[in-house]
Amino acid sequence: MITLPWQAGPDHDADAGLALVSVLRLRHRSDVPAFLKSALELRRAFAQAPGAISLGLAAAPWARTFWTCSLWTDQPAMAAYTAGPLHRHVMTQFSGRMASSRFQTWPPPAERPSWAEVRHRLAEPGAAAPHVHP
Repeated sequence: MITLPWQAGPDHDADAGLALVSVLRLRHRSDVPAFLKSALELRRAFAQAPGAISLGLAAAPWARTFWTCSLWTDQPAMAAYTAGPLHRHVMTQFSGRMASSRFQTWPPPAERPSWAEVRHRLAEPGAAAPHVHP
C-alpha cells in the first residue's frame, strides 16, 4: 500500500467534528492513472476547503483500490466540499468505472486514525453498506 503524506486543510488547527473514510475500487487497472490524477486534484482543492482539517490518501494501485480519510470541523463543511463542482465532476467522471465504493463517517477521533484502523473499520460487517456500481 502506498500512502501520501497527510494534506493539511485551512482549519488544520481546529478540533475535528467528524471523519469521513472511504474505500474506492476501480473496475480496470487502466483507470488507475486517471483516477490518481483526479485524486491529487481533489487533494489540492481540499487544502483550500473551508472546514477542512486533514486528508490522507492511500492506494493499492495493483489492486485498483484507494482509501481516503478526511477530518472536518463539521458536517456542513464536509457536505459543501463533496457537493462542490470539482468533487461532483470527478465522481461523475468515474461513476461507471467504479467496481464498488464504501463511505463511513465517524465521530471526531482524538488523533488521525491509522490506515490499518481505516481498513479494518470499513471492512466490519454492518459498517458502511457498500455501493456496488452497475
